[in-house]
Amino acid sequence: PSHDTYVVVRNGCSDSITKYVRVEAGLSAVFTLSDTVVCLGDKNIIVTPAQRGGTFSGVALLGDTFTPTHAGNFTLTYVIGTGNCIDTFSRQIIVLAKPNSAFFLSDTLVCSGKLVNLTAVENGGIFSGLNVNGNLFTTTNSGTYAVKYVINKNGCSDSAQKTIVTGK
Repeated sequence: PSHDTYVVVRNGCSDSITKYVRVEAGLSAVFTLSDTVVCLGDKNIIVTPAQRGGTFSGVALLGDTFTPTHAGNFTLTYVIGTGNCIDTFSRQIIVLAKPNSAFFLSDTLVCSGKLVNLTAVENGGIFSGLNVNGNLFTTTNSGTYAVKYVINKNGCSDSAQKTIVTGK
């Protein structure tokens, strides 16, 4: 414990008083996040407090794990302590929406040599697969072919795949 002594002198008389003050160790509600910006449905974010023993609050938070189940901005808050000795700290997590990788085929069962138009619900991605050129599929051979569409936006990606069957 530390102490302070006060001395008062008046008209040649003096008096003093000593007060002891007990200073508790400081609390810290600071916490770290394994990431602050993620894509919807991606990896969970681990929340690690500098001092254990407090309480976290926030949407999509269970224990020390934040699960990105909805796009948007989320605030996590940690409170530690009791009475007059409380510390609070908050941080924000941004969950970005994934792009839409859905696409349509003008036909899924076609004769050899016929063109199939590939139409994305959300533009900006790339179609790929055997006999795919841009947003068209064509072949002179019968068989089963996979067509894939991959789209990336704002660091988030998604993909979808469909099958085209060709005959003679």
